[in-house]
Order: sequence, then C-alpha cells, then structure tokens
Amino acid sequence: MTILFISCSSKKKGEVVCPEVDNPMMVLCNRECNYMKTSLRENDDVLFLEIQTTSDERLCDPIFMEKSWMDEALIKKGDSIIEEQIRRWYEMSYPEGQIRWGHIERVDVAFLYLNYEYRSDCLKDMTISANSSLFGRDAGSNLADMFSFIFYDNVTKDFNRFIFTSDKELKGIIEDGMPFTDYLTYEPIVLPIIRLAFSELPPELPVETDLTVEMTLGNGKTLSDTVHVKLTE
Repeated sequence: MTILFISCSSKKKGEVVCPEVDNPMMVLCNRECNYMKTSLRENDDVLFLEIQTTSDERLCDPIFMEKSWMDEALIKKGDSIIEEQIRRWYEMSYPEGQIRWGHIERVDVAFLYLNYEYRSDCLKDMTISANSSLFGRDAGSNLADMFSFIFYDNVTKDFNRFIFTSDKELKGIIEDGMPFTDYLTYEPIVLPIIRLAFSELPPELPVETDLTVEMTLGNGKTLSDTVHVKLTE
C-alpha cells in the first residue's frame, strides 16, 4: 500500500470551489453531534479514515439522508454567527448573484442543489488509538499526531473545510495534508466529515488492528467508534 496525499482538483491552493452551475442554491444545515461513524475508505490506493458526525445514525445512510434530511427532529437551529461568515466567504469569492441562499424550511428537496452541512459544537479533543503496537507505541496510545487531512476530489455536498474556533471565528480553510494535531490547536468547531490518512507508513507493516476514534465535545459529550484495518506494504 502506498500512502499519498492526492488532489485531483484544478483549483488554486486554499480555494473553496463552488460547482460550475448557473445560480446554484445553497442551504445551510446545522445538526446536533449525537452520533459518530468511522469507516475505512480507499481512493487511488490511498487508505484513509472517514469520520462522520451527525444527529442520528440513520443519516449515515445516503438513501435515508436524501428522503429525510429536512426532518425538523434531525436538524438543529441554525447558528447565525457561523452562517453569516460562511455566506460572506462565498459572496466575496464569486460574482454577485452567482450563489442563491435557500431556507431549509422552505426548500423542496427535489430541487435542492447544495445542502451545506455544518456543525456548531466545539471539538475539545479527539484521539485515535490502535489495539496493537503502531509506530513503536504501546497499544492504546494516542496516534492522532500520525494523521493528516486528505482531500481527493471536488465534493459538492460535504465540502466543508472551514476552520472555526470555539468562539466561532472563521480562521480559513483546511489545506490538503494539514496535520490533524495542528487543526486541534484551534479548539475548532467539529466538522460533519473528517478524512484522515497516515502521514507516513507505520514500521510494523504488515499489520492488522482495530483503530478507535474518540472525540470529546465542548458540551462534555463523548462519541466513539472502532474500525478494523489491514495495512500492507
């Protein structure tokens, strides 16, 4: 296995790209962080962890998400401070009128083009541990410093890369390859989707182990999930 950081986009470094369509409608959707799901994904021979945070485990099912994402019971009240900064960022980046802002309570899902997911809970800490030795560390040790963000395509429905601090200040966006521990120093608002790859190959390869992701939110809530991985050279 070869681990690389790959960017297939033609965009400039640091740019958040709006899909090239006429007058896309963007609807901002805030959800509670009640559930976390960790999956092992692969793209162009790159293995990475995909960590989803959402209000209900059913929302990790794309079919359920498409049919029920407007259910009021699954949506948290929008955060005006965060949403205003998101709007300002896009409106400064694109010509006037190119982006239309919808309202979640009035949008017909059949005509929705962009559902912009975000969260408003603070991520106080997140650890990643293995149940066997990795990188010369004992089983159970925190390996979060061995992971970096990976972005491999222009995702249109979960492209949230903004760094918001715990006091809801927009600091910029996450760059491809940014060390995860650097991101944590911002005491950030948690992301809907976090994609992380090993920054380097563990010397113990080949190895088969369980990776457990545990996050602690600012409200004291703890979420965790475990995924089984096989790592080969």
